[in-house]
Amino acid sequence: MSIFISIACYMDPDVINTINSCLENADHPEKIVFGICYQHDPKDDCLKGYENNKQFKIIKMHWKDAKGPAYARALIYDLFTDEDYYLQIDCHSRFYKQWDTKIIHCFQECKKINEKIIISYYPINILNMHNEQHQKAIANISTIRSVDKNTGIKTHGRFIDIKNAPKTSWGISAAMLFFDKEAYAEVPFDKEIYYGLQFEEQVVLAARYWTHGYDIFTPNQHILATEYLTNVKRQKEKLIINSNLKKETYNRLLHVMKLQYDKKYIHYNPKYIGSQRSLLDYYKMFGNHYTEIKNIFTNNFID
Repeated sequence: MSIFISIACYMDPDVINTINSCLENADHPEKIVFGICYQHDPKDDCLKGYENNKQFKIIKMHWKDAKGPAYARALIYDLFTDEDYYLQIDCHSRFYKQWDTKIIHCFQECKKINEKIIISYYPINILNMHNEQHQKAIANISTIRSVDKNTGIKTHGRFIDIKNAPKTSWGISAAMLFFDKEAYAEVPFDKEIYYGLQFEEQVVLAARYWTHGYDIFTPNQHILATEYLTNVKRQKEKLIINSNLKKETYNRLLHVMKLQYDKKYIHYNPKYIGSQRSLLDYYKMFGNHYTEIKNIFTNNFID
């Protein structure tokens, strides 16, 4: 079974270590295909050695043209061809031994519960990757970090005993997102998310999967680890943000998620949100946060 690895990289040379870790720890490295959006200074090209390698599909972009991670991942989305599975990760990740065999096995087990599934969770911090105590728990995305009128809804992970996984959740992590070619075709990535982060990239996509009938599972094994926050220290230049594009993205997705009515988007892609489950039921899974959402987004039309 072949796996397509999506990596959005903004000026981070650690992507080389990520690639090496991925291949070195896979049972079948020959079945791995990388899709990389490399946003960099042309004078500093750490991926040049992979240009003629058939396992690598690389989009190179000047860092000044970058428009955020979701935008880069949408470009990578079009590099996928006939691989069996799609795995999205951060460019500063490390893999566990036999990760490819483990994730495919878990995926197939979860499909016995629901034919339509996604696997996603917050990976363990690289610093804790080999800590025995940390191996006993895994982050299930089933809590709300914050609800804010200016930044939207942000989800959070809750550690559960790994023995209780695989376990369903209602959120995804952009740092570990795994699905098959059927999900790839049914829920395509949004190619107009500019500078979006947690709400725009993760919460909206999770809602799209769920309303299309997909269950999101936390796996029963650690697959990879990632670096949190400190990777920005390696970026030589700060991302240039176009505030108008960012605001346009946010307003459009507020309407799509029925949080803020805007007649400008009334005819926006009717298949963007699925019809197998409702957004109302998605929000109700948030428990008391559902009332909080309705109170904060006063122009909502959820129900």
